Amino acid sequence: MSPPLPAAAPALEPPRPLDGPISAWVIANPSAGRGARRAAIDAAADAWSRRGWTVTRRWTAGGGDATALARAAAAAGADVVAVAGGDGTVNEAANGLVGSRAALAVLPSGTANVLAAQLGLVGWPSPMRSPDVSAAAEALANGRVNRIDLGLARPTGAAPRHFVLWAGVGIDAEVVRRVEGPSRH
Repeated sequence: MSPPLPAAAPALEPPRPLDGPISAWVIANPSAGRGARRAAIDAAADAWSRRGWTVTRRWTAGGGDATALARAAAAAGADVVAVAGGDGTVNEAANGLVGSRAALAVLPSGTANVLAAQLGLVGWPSPMRSPDVSAAAEALANGRVNRIDLGLARPTGAAPRHFVLWAGVGIDAEVVRRVEGPSRH
């Protein structure tokens, strides 16, 4: 006899448009990949401001800052938290938004920008081209909010952490550690 199937997942709310007055926070990591360029971030924020959005800009200075800033944004009632950084910065911010209604947005500024590529905001990651942050900002402003699944890792001796893309252990984690070298943040 087969084990019983799990109960059906609860119905998700349908995608919602970004309309009405929008409060957005941009969390930028100047150390991510090619670095979140202030001019590109300002251009994205200015484009959203012209749409009537209220935009707050914050810059990270070290590891964990994106999580703390995302929590602060959610507590302040932000509708959108846009992350200008790489996949690591996006992951940090996602951990700060867990359980909130704030939408996570990606302004690709990292080395690989894998999540941004999977969301269709940039082409396949390549060191030969820099992502177009302004185009991503425009796509996000015209987009819809969708729910995504998060994974949860519960490492022994450490606090649980959510993840957006993937989690690796063993050789996979060691390769990333060696490629990344010392933490950028």
